[in-house]
Amino acid sequence: MSKKAKVLKYIQTHKKGITSMQAIDMFKATRLSAIIFELRKRYIITSVSEQGVTEEGYPYTYARYVYQGEIYDI
Repeated sequence: MSKKAKVLKYIQTHKKGITSMQAIDMFKATRLSAIIFELRKRYIITSVSEQGVTEEGYPYTYARYVYQGEIYDI
């Protein structure tokens, strides 16, 4: 199964979506944004900005990609 297929299956079955760190840990997918770019050609996937704090206390922002459904041609 390709990384793209694994990511799609994961976001379809997990309402919270996926982050880049999760994709790296689970699927060794280091270019999640490229995978999401391709998936958006057939599926509705939203980006949600989230905030985190490093161990040193510095704030950072990251994206969580959430599956919304399939694009239907009328």
